[in-house]
Amino acid sequence: MKEPLKIMVKIFDKLKANGWKSMTTLSSEDEARVILSKGLLKSFIFNHDVAKAFWGEEDVLIDFVGTVEGMMDAKYLSAWKYHLRIMVLEKEPLAYMEKFL
Repeated sequence: MKEPLKIMVKIFDKLKANGWKSMTTLSSEDEARVILSKGLLKSFIFNHDVAKAFWGEEDVLIDFVGTVEGMMDAKYLSAWKYHLRIMVLEKEPLAYMEKFL
């Protein structure tokens, strides 16, 4: 994994490009420095609004489930919820996000 600051800057850039509104007027690098220096990384990357802006809210196919009649039924989940479920199990959640930059 690259240096966390570099990854976070790219994350902030992607969030802003996707329409996410920061609560500050700081640059992406300065915002990343604040998050990292205050120990807020996990609370930031697991924030629902951040996840929605990063991965989007469209539904993704996650599984096929059988029904009583033996027919297959597709199971969908919002992209941001799907990725948060995976990230919470990751040893390095920031490295997981890096894959999508």
